Amino acid sequence: NVKPMPNYESSLVDTLVYSEQIKYSFKTDLPTNNINCFVNNKAELKIENDFTDKIKLFVSGLKVGKRYRINCTYKNETGEIFWNGKMFKRVN
Repeated sequence: NVKPMPNYESSLVDTLVYSEQIKYSFKTDLPTNNINCFVNNKAELKIENDFTDKIKLFVSGLKVGKRYRINCTYKNETGEIFWNGKMFKRVN
């Protein structure tokens, strides 16, 4: 069973982005040092984790017309999986 990851103060509210790179951050109640994040379509992802309640993601290499998805997951000690996803499209 996969559960939604508690996620507050998401910085990316629109699904359209207008530049080659973005910063996406969100807060969560889960331990941020055990959250794994990935992005598709050969975009580059850098994760900045200051071990607070906030995850900061820097995505670059976004190409015009492509759709992207950021997936973040957390698995707790009992095997429960929590998931957060964000989709967006690069436009001019």
